[in-house]
Amino acid sequence: MNPADELRTAVQVLKSHHTTAADMARLRGPVRRWLASWEGVEIREDAALPEDAHHALAVARAINGTAS
Repeated sequence: MNPADELRTAVQVLKSHHTTAADMARLRGPVRRWLASWEGVEIREDAALPEDAHHALAVARAINGTAS
């Protein structure tokens, strides 16, 4: 599978109503490492942010139960 297919397939899995606990457990390590890569980076919502920072913040808020 090429990288574009891998991303498309992952999105389909997450959209599926049949996503399993095992699917979600496999996300833990990669998501943790991705969010950890943002630790120590100053993120100010009153300033322009890279799109990836918006996504990281949205994921962190969803995990923390503070998503609006």
